[in-house]
This record gives sequence, C-alpha cells and structure tokens, in this order.
Amino acid sequence: MPVETAIAYAKQLAAALEAAHEKGVVHRDLKPANIKITPDGLLKVLDFGLAKTGGESAELSGTVAPTLSMGMTEAGAILGTAAYMAPEQARGKPVDKRADIWAFGVVLYELLTGGMVFGGETASDSMAAVLTKEPDWSLLPRNTPAHVRRLLSRCLRKEPRQRMRDIGEARLALDEPEPANDDAAPVQANRPWLPWALAVVGMALGAVAVASWPRTQSSEPPAALFQLALPEGAAEGPSSPGGIPSPDGHHLAMVANKDSDTALWVRELDEVEPRLLEHTESARFPFWSPDSRTIAFFAGDKLKKVSIQGGAAQTICAIPRPAGLTFDRPVRGDGGTWSQENIIVFSNADGGPLMQVSADAGSQPKPAFGNTAGTSGRSFGPQFLPNGRHLLYIERHQGPVETTLYAQELNSTQRVPVGPFATRAIWAAPGYLLFMREGTLYAQRMDPKSYRLSGNPVALAEDLTVNVTASRAAIAVGGGVLTYRSGPRSSNARLAWYSRDGKRLGTVGKEGDYRGVRLSPDGKTAALAMGRPRLDL
Repeated sequence: MPVETAIAYAKQLAAALEAAHEKGVVHRDLKPANIKITPDGLLKVLDFGLAKTGGESAELSGTVAPTLSMGMTEAGAILGTAAYMAPEQARGKPVDKRADIWAFGVVLYELLTGGMVFGGETASDSMAAVLTKEPDWSLLPRNTPAHVRRLLSRCLRKEPRQRMRDIGEARLALDEPEPANDDAAPVQANRPWLPWALAVVGMALGAVAVASWPRTQSSEPPAALFQLALPEGAAEGPSSPGGIPSPDGHHLAMVANKDSDTALWVRELDEVEPRLLEHTESARFPFWSPDSRTIAFFAGDKLKKVSIQGGAAQTICAIPRPAGLTFDRPVRGDGGTWSQENIIVFSNADGGPLMQVSADAGSQPKPAFGNTAGTSGRSFGPQFLPNGRHLLYIERHQGPVETTLYAQELNSTQRVPVGPFATRAIWAAPGYLLFMREGTLYAQRMDPKSYRLSGNPVALAEDLTVNVTASRAAIAVGGGVLTYRSGPRSSNARLAWYSRDGKRLGTVGKEGDYRGVRLSPDGKTAALAMGRPRLDL
C-alpha cells in the first residue's frame, strides 16, 4: 500500500497496543490476520490471548502458519505465530511487551514492502529466519522516510534489551516531522542474533566461511561474506577451517602445504594476501596467545611459538610420549589453548591425558588435571573458558556414547559432562556452543559457569568438512570472527579421476576416510592417508 497509508495504519496499530500495554496486556500473537480495517478506515486489533490449535500437521506453512500453542509445543515452550514471533519467543523464553514491539515492526515492514520479512515454506523455516536472518532493507520503498526506517531498525533488533522498550515511543516517532537534511538511505542491517556474519571461502578441497560481528556499539554493519584464498600454489588438509581467527579478530593464522611441507601463514583481515612466517616448517594446528601477538603450533614432536611479526620460532616443550606406545615415529600434538595466565593446555594425537605447560620457552609439561582424570579415554580439543581456569574438551571412550564433551577446572579431578558430541565443540562469546551434527554447524546457548545448554540449536551452515576419525570439525572462532570449511566430509568419500576439462573418468576404490591426497609427478599414482570406515553420527 502507499507509504502514507501504511504509516497512518501503523499509528493506529501503535495506539491500540499502547492501550493494551497500559492495562498490562501483552498480545503475543500480533499478525495481519489479527488486524482488521473497518469500512471507515478504523484499525482494530483482535484475538487477544493465544488460541489453542490442535491437529495441525507438524510441517506448517510459514506464510499461513496458525498459532503455535500449548497443545503443539512441549510444555507450552513456544507460543505465537512463526513468522511474527520475536526471537525470545521462538526460543521458548518468557516474553514481555517487547515481543509485541517486534511483531509491530514486522507488520509495518510488510505493510511497506508487500512481502513477508521472515517467511518460509514451513513454520520451522520461518522460526529459523527469525533467529538468524536480517530484514532486507533494500526492499523498502525509496520514499520511506528515514525516521520510519530508524523506527523499524529499533523494533526489529533481535536482542530484546536493544529493542525499543515502549510502543508509545513508536507512535511518537511516526508523528515526527522529517528533518530537511535527513538522509533517506537504507539503514544498515541490525546485529544478528548470533554475533557472526557467515562467509564462504574457496579452497582446494572445499570452501571455508569467514564471519565477523560489529566491534563497536555505534556502528552495526551488515553481515560480511567473503572468500579466503590460500597462498598461491598452496594446498591444505581437508579438516582445516582455512584460518584460525585471533582473539582480537584482526588476523587469521593459516597452515598451508607448499613445496612438500607445511608452513604457517598470517593474513590480516583487511588485506588480501597472506604472508609467510619463516622458520615454521612442518607447522600443524596453530592457536593464538590471548594478546593476539604470538602463534603457538606443533612441529614434529615439539610445541613451538612464533611472533606474528616474524623471527625465529621458539620451542616451548617436547610432546610427552604416552605410555604403552609401540611405534618408533615421533609423537604429535593435536591442538591447544592459551590462557591469560600464560598457561597452555594441549592434547596428544597419539593418546594420553591433556597436558599443561607454561608458554615460556623451555618449560616442562605436566598433566592438566592431575594423574587421575582424563585417562580413561583419549582427551583432545581443549579450550579455555572465559575465566581462564576451566576448560572444555572432548573425550573418546568405549561404550554406547563414544565421545563426550566435558568441562573441568585446571588441576582439578572433578569434571562436568556437557553432553555427547561426535566432534570437538567450541565455546564462543557472548555465550554459545558451536558444534557439528551430520555435517551441519549448529549454535546453542551455553552458560560458561554452569555449562548448561538452553534453547534449541540453530543451524548456521550445512555440508561442512568433518574428519570423523579425529573427531575434528573444520570450524574456528575468535574475536568476533567465525571460519568454517564447506565441502565433502573426509569420511565416507570416494576418490575419482577427472580430466583437465572437468570430465569424470571413473572412481577409484571403495568409499572410506581419505585425507591428504597428493598426486605423483607423473600423474599415475597418489599418496594419501586412510582412516577407519565412517560410522554414521
């Protein structure tokens, strides 16, 4: 409808909600179907109180979805209509009048654009859009006043505390005259529910996503989506995320294979080309110091560190050899984490407990949790939580549940199971657990103090690379940046020959866990690593 008409109806809608809110009534199911216009142009808001609807199909249309009510959800956790419910409503949390302000913004947006802002084929699709997507502000009519655009931005902020608090403010804002010098350009997208903007990165064997969230309160740029290129002529292992973000979110540490050996590279996020860090031959599994100035990495049976400004790498310690190993090759590190207290905790690819060591050169490692904890299985993937004393880590053991995520304090023998996870999970500020399930990346609320998960997992990306044998997912997060690698999983894959023009010539062998495939110079044979057959996650 014309912009002037939409604004006139929005004023009436705001006044109606204001009258309800003043009496302590929150509608919770505001949508076009509950708004009627009389023949003389009077707007009326109907159906206060959520209707109970039973017998509907589980796959409801996101466009005409009826109210989700007590009879359709577990313990009445989700109440409302999918495409119009506020994010806190979609997560089953208690709601107040700010949920009506969100729905008011959705209705006003749809009045102006003539299309749904969070539509989907099913109610699930609509709820996912509410939680993860931002409105397409470019669809607003060009003559939409700037103060109306600002009002929409304030109504449709996913975090309730950042949203407009009183619908009376909306009514007053709609009555404001437009300043003569006001900029009518589209507003920027609001801060997303999850603080990451997903991006896709082209790789030799798949793709990597790099994401960042705003670093200042005054500027809220839209999601950044861009490709991350490897150094020219370099290749990379299939379970690497492509870049490990620094804690300050300004750099990416990259391991790339070039000239038959790996090396460590650093890329600034505002630059195109990564730069090689000399003296980092055979580097594997890098991780950052808390001040983002130093990178720790494994090389052979050593844990080393190097400044991002370059210079000689220093050896922190040798990787201890777990008891009972029968092979003669050097042991290997398998990932680490660095605390504000200058303590590093790392895991051993060949088994044994997690180890802790001072980050100073020449230090001696010792078990992270004493000699009793973490020895019943293989522990790996450690990550310090924000307090710098507790860690998350995965342990693989025998039994019905093969891998479990634990939280445990350094030097303590008491640990708390967070839940069964097939791959390493990552904690990300301000309070989410990122994890993989059947090739899909999910985020779920997690309290870093109680370690409890809450709400429903939300899918962020699909078809990510997973190394099932090592329980390693190709994801990394730090400083408001999320990287992930999309492409075929390293397990249950099949090798195939292709001609130079892209024609598939045939397959080689059976499906399996193939990694690190390298062709011989004559192109007739290949060297590769092969793991155990894949078990469905």
